Amino acid sequence: MDDIAHAKRSRILDLPELSSERETGVVLDISRVVVTRERQPFAWVETTDGSVFRLPSGLMDWAVATVALVLEKGGNDAFGLFPAPVEFGILNGHPYAEFTQVLDVPGGNTAN
Repeated sequence: MDDIAHAKRSRILDLPELSSERETGVVLDISRVVVTRERQPFAWVETTDGSVFRLPSGLMDWAVATVALVLEKGGNDAFGLFPAPVEFGILNGHPYAEFTQVLDVPGGNTAN
């Protein structure tokens, strides 16, 4: 089975709703983020244990930005972003995904 077919059959990541920034969402050790270029694009993540979760549509921009960053830096082998722990949740009614450690991005950029 190819990756896209497998991802389409995977469940959507369940995001916990947080009542304050002091709470922690679900943290997954992500090995890759993928965005399709189909007529109806969608994104998914794969964890280091091989689990696959489709991302809610509200996280599509995060997924696109993450993939773009990795590609801009020469791919994951060159950049080494993944595997990485990522926190997912809903805060103030908005879904979020956030790397849980500060990333050292060549060229002086940092992201959380």
